[in-house]
Amino acid sequence: MTASSCMRPIPMTLQVVQTGRLDEFGRQPERVASRELGLYEATSGVFSARRVKTGRQWGISEIFSNRDARFTCIYVLDGYAVLRLSDRLVTLHRHDSICQVPFSATSIAEVSLDFEFVEIQVLDTPLASEVLPGPGESRELVSFDTPDAHVRGAGPRAFFDYRNLGLADITGRRIEVQVIRAQQAREGGTGWHSHTMAQLSYGLSGWALLDIEGVKEPVRQQPGDAICIPAGCGHNAGSFSSDYWALQLQIPVDYDTTPMDTPVRR
Repeated sequence: MTASSCMRPIPMTLQVVQTGRLDEFGRQPERVASRELGLYEATSGVFSARRVKTGRQWGISEIFSNRDARFTCIYVLDGYAVLRLSDRLVTLHRHDSICQVPFSATSIAEVSLDFEFVEIQVLDTPLASEVLPGPGESRELVSFDTPDAHVRGAGPRAFFDYRNLGLADITGRRIEVQVIRAQQAREGGTGWHSHTMAQLSYGLSGWALLDIEGVKEPVRQQPGDAICIPAGCGHNAGSFSSDYWALQLQIPVDYDTTPMDTPVRR
């Protein structure tokens, strides 16, 4: 995708957080398992991202969102939630998402016992106020996982299909979250490249073997594993399984992709 504006990406550092290997997410927790996915540290507190899994005994207040955030996007990993919008109730199932409806006593009508989700928030900081709408300036948005929502080639790689969750339209093209899905297993991957955007990649299904500039060994991304990649950082999805899915945050929406030579590992 070619950049159509001079909007700069959020400063970000490289972070790898592999929650897929943690016991607390490999079984049903007693109460609530919650882990930050590295985005808070990577962006110096501008963004946050957390994975949350409910257990056998827990209270609704244990999954409440940060109410002071400027923007909230929630993506359902498992179970279901019934939420109160301004004009109706909406039920979210696996792979559905909602924006600008933070979890609270007011918004949550019902939640399943096996509920699991990823929440991405833009926190109320001076830097965030420069590049993102203020609280209440963007509307509620629901995205359901339907077959026609995944479009092949609607992104930089013809061997992936893409489902945009619609954040670009309600943030002035400042941020987008999309689901990428492999069409088939692939060796050789994407080839080395870099982007003028900063991104967070979170594994949803299958696996990918990722080479990242500055990381000595390839990173195997599995469900629950998050990788924050700064703008300009070279990387290559060297291979991936036929059932590979990932949730990807892009900052900003419009960006350039530049092929690059394979870096020399040190």
